[in-house]
Amino acid sequence: MANRKKTGLAKTACLLSIAALIMGAAVVGCSTVSDVSKATVEVAKGAVEYIPYVGGPQVRFKRKAVVIPFENDTIFREFPVNRAFQDLIVHHFSESCPHLLLVLPGDENFPETLSSVPRGETGRPDTMALVENGRQFGVNAIIAGGVLNLTLTEKEEGILWFREKEEHLRMQFSVEMFDTETGTKIFDDRFVHEIEDLEPQEIQAYKAGKPELFETIQEEIDELAEKMADKMCEAVVDLPWAGYVVSAVDNKAFLSFGADIGAKVGDVLDVYEKGEIIENYFKEKFIAPGKKAGQIELVQVDEDISVGRIPPEAKVEAGSTVKFPKD
Repeated sequence: MANRKKTGLAKTACLLSIAALIMGAAVVGCSTVSDVSKATVEVAKGAVEYIPYVGGPQVRFKRKAVVIPFENDTIFREFPVNRAFQDLIVHHFSESCPHLLLVLPGDENFPETLSSVPRGETGRPDTMALVENGRQFGVNAIIAGGVLNLTLTEKEEGILWFREKEEHLRMQFSVEMFDTETGTKIFDDRFVHEIEDLEPQEIQAYKAGKPELFETIQEEIDELAEKMADKMCEAVVDLPWAGYVVSAVDNKAFLSFGADIGAKVGDVLDVYEKGEIIENYFKEKFIAPGKKAGQIELVQVDEDISVGRIPPEAKVEAGSTVKFPKD
């Protein structure tokens, strides 16, 4: 592909503070791609390779993330530009965070209830429905995204009487990641990118809606996906592992994780009461941490489900959270 000028603007990559949310407000901290951030990812990746357990000695289980099919909000609905972006994100994310267990659309064990982002009456994403669905399948993080815009924009270039109008291709992408333990958004990035110096045939391919257009922007999308994937890995590398109780009958807790993440018979885990759903000033809902209810021991472990023994004094119910014991 011919060399051309490219411009881009990374808007946000934000972490929400749990403590602030419980108080009814969201504190947002933002970061952008830099050499320092890339170095951080490389250090994290190296640590994963040399320590005995993922995330450290106290975090032996793999964290599981599910990718919801990316959406296509452009006028090119017949061309899978969203799928191309999704595949590139997954490819680079897998390289950046190889310690994560990714569940992808089309996989045999992909949850059908996560085939699209659930939405409320206003059309906004229903975060609680998203989180509850993820918990049922032992998911720690949910990844959603899409191509928001793909348009030609006209700009004047040059100086004085040498100015002339040129058309640029403007692309906008988004990726979000949700933590299923709290319902908070641990990553939110919208990236606007423009391609300049378009060739006449490229402009014509856009106006005619021809698939050749997507061959033109493939390399551009790949570069953007790689940058996003590095930032996604930064956001998820410190996410603590948590598992969830699907149901509790008598003295048995049925759990939504199994041998696929590293669980085994005899593992002892702390169990916490079902957290209260809280709402902040912006009418966003989140899950507050519940009180510790006791411990459970895994007595049966299958590929993606487990059974734990509930001691008589512990209050365990569907929706309870299990975690590794603290020192």
